[in-house]
Amino acid sequence: MSVYAAVGRVSEHLPHDLAGLLWSAAAVGLTGALHMAGGAIWLDRDLFRLGVWVSVINVVGAIAGPGWHALVISVAGGVGILVAGAIARLRQQGRS
Repeated sequence: MSVYAAVGRVSEHLPHDLAGLLWSAAAVGLTGALHMAGGAIWLDRDLFRLGVWVSVINVVGAIAGPGWHALVISVAGGVGILVAGAIARLRQQGRS
């Protein structure tokens, strides 16, 4: 939660569109970090890879700028989650 306290302090000095980009990039960055941490804790490489994917597209979206960040995250992030889910399902079916 200290990330959000810091973002709150910084965002008041930014233009509205960049403040929104900062908030959304921080939230998605935290999500990617939590996926990677979960993958490391439970030794789940697919979950870790999903976290890396989310983090990489977060940086790409942040570089692209406000508005584009939301598009990149929703499309590429959604595809990444669907692929990770399909891989998990196929592996589960292979075990049974």
